[in-house]
Amino acid sequence: MTTAHPGDTVLVTGANGYIAIWVVRKLLENGYNVRGTVRKAEKGEYLKKYFESYVRQGRLEVIVVEDITKEGAFDEAVKGVHAIEHMASPVHVDVDDPEEFIRPAVDGTLGILKSALKNNLAIKRIVITSSCAAVSTVAPEARTFSEADWNEITINEIREQGQQASRTTKYRASKTLAEKGAWKFYEENVKKEGRVTWDVVALNPPMVFGPGIQEISSPSALNASLKSWYDFVYSPSASSAKPKDAFEVSNSWVDVRDLADAHVLALEKEEAGGQRIIVTQGAYIWQEWLDIANALHSSLVEKPSNPLPKGFPEITAQPQSLTYKIRVMPAISQLTNPTAESPCDRWNRLHRDEGSWKTRVLKECFAVYMSNGGGEGQLEFIVVEDFLKENAFDEAVKGVDGVVHLASLVQGGSAAPGAEYGASIDVDELIKPARDGTLNVLKSSTSSPSSNVKRVVYTSSTNAIFQEPLTSPHTVFTEADWGCGPEILKEQGSKASGFVKYMASKTLAERAAWEYYRQSQLKEGNKEEGGAWDLVVLNPPFVLGPNLIPSLPVAAGVQWWFNVVI
Repeated sequence: MTTAHPGDTVLVTGANGYIAIWVVRKLLENGYNVRGTVRKAEKGEYLKKYFESYVRQGRLEVIVVEDITKEGAFDEAVKGVHAIEHMASPVHVDVDDPEEFIRPAVDGTLGILKSALKNNLAIKRIVITSSCAAVSTVAPEARTFSEADWNEITINEIREQGQQASRTTKYRASKTLAEKGAWKFYEENVKKEGRVTWDVVALNPPMVFGPGIQEISSPSALNASLKSWYDFVYSPSASSAKPKDAFEVSNSWVDVRDLADAHVLALEKEEAGGQRIIVTQGAYIWQEWLDIANALHSSLVEKPSNPLPKGFPEITAQPQSLTYKIRVMPAISQLTNPTAESPCDRWNRLHRDEGSWKTRVLKECFAVYMSNGGGEGQLEFIVVEDFLKENAFDEAVKGVDGVVHLASLVQGGSAAPGAEYGASIDVDELIKPARDGTLNVLKSSTSSPSSNVKRVVYTSSTNAIFQEPLTSPHTVFTEADWGCGPEILKEQGSKASGFVKYMASKTLAERAAWEYYRQSQLKEGNKEEGGAWDLVVLNPPFVLGPNLIPSLPVAAGVQWWFNVVI
């Protein structure tokens, strides 16, 4: 199936909406041309002004489609485009008649598919913006939802309750019925008949938050998800009127900018064709947003006349009532097969096997780089069993232009509950590998006859910079400072804490690296082009974030975060 690529023209319906305008922006920034539809001409004026430079370049066109439910409403709009991002749909919560939600959502979605089938057989792909409202159902127990799930409950509630159904139920039913209608039309009129080459992708985001770049005249003009965020997190009057249990409600969310990226990727990734894809950042409870907002140093927080709501800071429960399976768009080719082995299962299988399982799992994780289709690949793995051994890296540095040195021993000592980090580690178990391993890399990189290394980047730590105890909570350290770990270790000896031992190892290893570099430069004299190398040292503090390889022993910072936060 042919996919879209930069230079193609993409039709974006409802282009002035909260999510849609971000999709327009991302498409333009990625080299696409865009035709956007709006319901009124004045709505299009804001788009033309916001994207003025693209309009001048002839890369953005805005047209009016007044009634998306009208038969043939998109007939002219679809002509000449290469792909479609269908995003026009009502997102209101103040209506009584369920049809005011359902009819525009269903008829608008079917209308764009019918117009595409009738007027443009050359379209490559149609991406429909659905919602996790079409996936998940409200349940008292925690559970995981996937793209195989459908929210049938709200459809039944609408049939039974009619106008008496809640406004949220009406909205959720409209998203379910619209997406179901789209897949039915595609299966019966496109896929089965084989008349055209385009396919359909449905993206299912949960709550969407993030900066609004659409036209916003007042808080009342905000779209539904941003209005909820505004009422909970920013508006004291609206927030204070909510009961405590409202701040404990759990849902999932995605940043609007990430969702816009997902829309672009959905056009470009061949494997996305014919798929429903949940796009989510993760779970939250409302109190978390308030805690984060109040922790920021901002004029919004410190404004005495209109302070931010604080909610109920004593709430500490983690989100449990609603979770989604996460599908990462850039790796979609690996995830669209429902029978594929999961990363965790793959890791466990490799871990059970004999042989160099670490190397093998890395090769699987980075398989796309192992061969570029034209001979040698972009990535190669070799085994250096003992990096404390003299000349350990001689073979590794052959033919490379630069070295990034990250190998270091960071052990946590006893795994017993409450054990202090590193307390059971002998001093030499930290300092010798850190110092000698670093020196061995430098020696192999710069002294080996086969080496042509131009630069070595070495990962140290801010533990090689800052000093304890702090003389003031506002003490500022710079790259000119050196850690006091070695001095404390000298005083305390074997009684020193594991953390002091670790600080000393980082400080001594970095000092040794700089001393080697200084001596090396003295020997070389003036640097000559092609024969010199230099050293860069990076000093990060606590490092947190996702671990790419499941079940690997985690770094101390991640373990601390896991113990405290999870």
